[in-house]
Amino acid sequence: MKKHILFILVALSMIRCTAFSGVSEKTVYIEKVPDEINTTKALKSFLIKNKSPKVVLRVNNSRNKLTENENVEALYSIIEKELMANGFDVRDRQLFNQIVENKDNTINYENLYKKTDTDLIIELMEMSTNVPYSTNIYKDQGTGELKTTTFPYKTQGRSIEFKVIIIKTNQFAGSYKFNFTPCMDGCVLQSAIPSFKELRKQNKYRKNDTPTGYTIVHSKKENEDFVRESTQKLISAMRSN
Repeated sequence: MKKHILFILVALSMIRCTAFSGVSEKTVYIEKVPDEINTTKALKSFLIKNKSPKVVLRVNNSRNKLTENENVEALYSIIEKELMANGFDVRDRQLFNQIVENKDNTINYENLYKKTDTDLIIELMEMSTNVPYSTNIYKDQGTGELKTTTFPYKTQGRSIEFKVIIIKTNQFAGSYKFNFTPCMDGCVLQSAIPSFKELRKQNKYRKNDTPTGYTIVHSKKENEDFVRESTQKLISAMRSN
């Protein structure tokens, strides 16, 4: 009986070894994509004189690249709440848009300024929670050496872009793009090392360059935190001297 059990265990071990030959642990790093900040002297001067400016958030839904289940309005609300918490007098978006729909107001910004009683338009130009990033450089956990792989590691980051306009003078006042770059501090990947037979099988059925087993999913909270932190950066950049 013991011989039978031993034979079964050896057989199972051999089966496992035909598929996988060990465990590979790698750390991948991606270089940070810098933020883009441009604030005009006109905006800096305006905000020095106006500590609680009246602002409206305008959005361009067609340029927002979000996941299907993303609550867009909740993200817009986060931006508006951060603005209010930092002394901005936030105007109603829908009411502002109704006034803007009148062509006379868009042609004459003096009329738009008077009818909306708003100083600044903060336009959300683009927001994406699935910006593609990839790298084929990793650090071997065993040796500490930097190496390259045939198939790049692919993941996703985030970005958000704003434009600011002074309504009364119809003056461009600033542009801002904030990025979240994944794996700046390293992402440790651990996966089974397939045998030669298994590699041949994977290559035969591989449909793209993404290694199987790595799935990147950003949580709702992570996306909300990114929007909140980016809005704080926006406010700081607008008010910087």
